Amino acid sequence: MTRWHATHATIGVLMLIVCVAACHAPVTDRTCDQQVLERKDWTILIHMVTDQSLESFALRDLREMEQVGSNPDVNIAVQLETPGRVQRYVIRPGSHDVCRSDVGLESFVPWGRKTRPADHQALVLWGHSRGIADRLELPAADFKVAGRDAHLWLPGVMEVSRALAATVASSAKFDVIGFDSCFWGSIEAAHELRGMARFMVASEGPIDKRGWDYAAALAPMKARAPAEARPDARAFAQHIARHLGTPGSSAGLSMFDLEHSEATVGAAANFVTALRAAAIRDPDQRRLLSILLRHTKAVRVRQFLDLTDFCRLANDGFDPPVRQRALAMEAALHQFAIEGSVSIYYPHVLAPDRSAEEPASAAILDGFVAPTAYGQFAFVHDSGWNQLFDLLQP
Repeated sequence: MTRWHATHATIGVLMLIVCVAACHAPVTDRTCDQQVLERKDWTILIHMVTDQSLESFALRDLREMEQVGSNPDVNIAVQLETPGRVQRYVIRPGSHDVCRSDVGLESFVPWGRKTRPADHQALVLWGHSRGIADRLELPAADFKVAGRDAHLWLPGVMEVSRALAATVASSAKFDVIGFDSCFWGSIEAAHELRGMARFMVASEGPIDKRGWDYAAALAPMKARAPAEARPDARAFAQHIARHLGTPGSSAGLSMFDLEHSEATVGAAANFVTALRAAAIRDPDQRRLLSILLRHTKAVRVRQFLDLTDFCRLANDGFDPPVRQRALAMEAALHQFAIEGSVSIYYPHVLAPDRSAEEPASAAILDGFVAPTAYGQFAFVHDSGWNQLFDLLQP
């Protein structure tokens, strides 16, 4: 998540690991390495990638998870990756067991799904991210460093998709995949992960450095009387999206029903076809399209446009065929984005210059994707969205 102001954290990575060991009274339980437990109702896997800028928040989040912990109906397991060290934990109420571990999602996810079978499974990814962007122009005064090598980053969209593909091919898709990380709430990312999970929870914009409140996120999973049913996948995803929007952030959390992804992208393809036809036929319509895209709302990154807002703007001024397709697109998004909205990338806009009075935490940023990399997303291939880029090239 490139979490805002995160570089003010002061505890070293080694201190984090020592503190986890000392403060949480872990039990070193080597039987948790490969022992297969009895099937439960839910398994929740949380993959955390942190560096010095987020380490104190990782420690806090582990403590929040331990306020709930695993129980007879629910497994909660965490992999915490810091520079030079990987730890895998089975979360208990008030403590955790330590398991042997290997680096990466490719190791953690198959282990969790094999040794902790459950009727429902959720995966949460936690850490620095730029979403689909190759490059974010971060405020140097707040982040000190902005290059990719300056942070330990979560895997990108394509890397996550590849890492999960093998385990999903040999098992069922996840019920929920969530991102405690910035800028994952895009239609490009969601469509890429459509085969990996039923529901996705993510933010269009930045996640505050505090991230999710895991005591609140996991509250429906607390031990309870047998007669009380656990939430199903939809209810659990909706609970997170509705209750964990970060205070002080310009974006809350969105929830996507990935079973509607194909239909949504089909509507997008029809919408793009109508827009291109109108813009090619009439120069005034082309200018109008460029103006509307420049006036579409964005969430912190200027090039990440709110797709629902663009559809609403397209209902004004265009010919009836475009308006009809815009309405159909908006209807599809209503089925797809159950909570919140979804972003889409458009490169031909730039963030305004920041005034001297404007705090860096509120500044609009620029974020870019290399054309070749952008063209690899399934959404782009299936919808033809990038065909508008050449048509509207300034």
